[in-house]
Amino acid sequence: MRITCSLTIALAFFLCNAHAEGESSTPPAVRNQSPAPSILPVFGGAPPLNPEEPHEPLKQKRLYQVAEGPWGDLEYYVVHLQAPLSWMEFIPIPSERTIWNFASSDPAEIIKLVNATGIGEFKGRHWSVMGEFHAVPGEPGLGFIPDDDLILRISPIQRTALAKVLRANDLNRTYQEPVVIESGDALSWYQEAGLDSALAQKIASLCYRRGHTLVLSDAPYIVSTLATIEEQRAFIRATTRTRSLVLRLNIGNGDAYKEVADYWTSGHKQKAVMPILESIAETPGVERLDIAHLLPPTPRKLLYTYPDLRSFLTIGERDCHWTSFNFFKSEPDAVLSERVMAEWLHLNYEPVKGDLHYGDLLMLRNAETGEPIHSATFIAGDIVFTKNGRERLSPWILMRYTDMERRYKQDHDISASVFRLKEGQSL
Repeated sequence: MRITCSLTIALAFFLCNAHAEGESSTPPAVRNQSPAPSILPVFGGAPPLNPEEPHEPLKQKRLYQVAEGPWGDLEYYVVHLQAPLSWMEFIPIPSERTIWNFASSDPAEIIKLVNATGIGEFKGRHWSVMGEFHAVPGEPGLGFIPDDDLILRISPIQRTALAKVLRANDLNRTYQEPVVIESGDALSWYQEAGLDSALAQKIASLCYRRGHTLVLSDAPYIVSTLATIEEQRAFIRATTRTRSLVLRLNIGNGDAYKEVADYWTSGHKQKAVMPILESIAETPGVERLDIAHLLPPTPRKLLYTYPDLRSFLTIGERDCHWTSFNFFKSEPDAVLSERVMAEWLHLNYEPVKGDLHYGDLLMLRNAETGEPIHSATFIAGDIVFTKNGRERLSPWILMRYTDMERRYKQDHDISASVFRLKEGQSL
């Protein structure tokens, strides 16, 4: 998730100043009962994630238990979301032309740069003759339009190396923000999304690893191979497929709910959730409550949804940072300027260490530069609330922290800082 330069500088400055106090934050003691790596490794100083380590994706039709904590008895299961079919006629079809944009205007320099990725000759033809260079109107540097044969012949390892080069240029948006295949298996992922097996296989052949995540950047090429608008829209809709968690609290009957009420009311600052807790506890045979009912108004409204087209046109893109800063706001800001966001963090939040609290703001950043990469809101155990992307085709979801970390750990190490609303502060 990219944010604009001045905001990056402001946030990075605050994060660096807060590093000594907030960086060592440690989550509540958690027993990792689900088949995932130990949670929140960036907080606990655990070794960096190893992409070769086994990592079992979450499975459908299975209940997972959240480790014990002040949040109570929590369980979750997996659901998959896709943008509404009715929206597809309003979504522009991406360009069918693949373009690799480079900052350099010297073809020899670009050839040397791409050669270093391991891409060379294919059946006696050098990659540089399997396409054409051209000037990019209004932009410095050159673009290269690869032909279909070149696109198809690049290996996954070469594709990973090439993507690292291309995402250095902001014009290469499909490389900076590729489509993520959350299950790690593109073939089954897209078949389950409704695409036929031949198309799913073609997509799978173009995927590559970005850090710990399987991704796709060649959506323009896929679009170019589809004969009808309907097929193109079906593909675009399939790329919006996202995994979320449905989190449920086992309240029990009688006075058992009182033990967790303080946690879910944020120390009784969010008393509006008390009636539903009491009601479930007093209803015989009903013990489990979807955690969506305990969220503040803004995330409760947004969870499991995609930005509606009307609000997108009036408000614009709403990203992970907008989502995190508006978690406790009953009436979210329509537009968050860079200045407002930087001021909010400085004036209303403080870096914290120790146990995480419901509603804490988690910010992932480049460990070397301090640049903010992504933010989310801590819910309980190893579960966060977030939005992965600023696009209107990215929904608001619940996900495991470890899955989020794998998604955003790419070409560099990441670290995390934790921020909490100052005592008595209400947004």
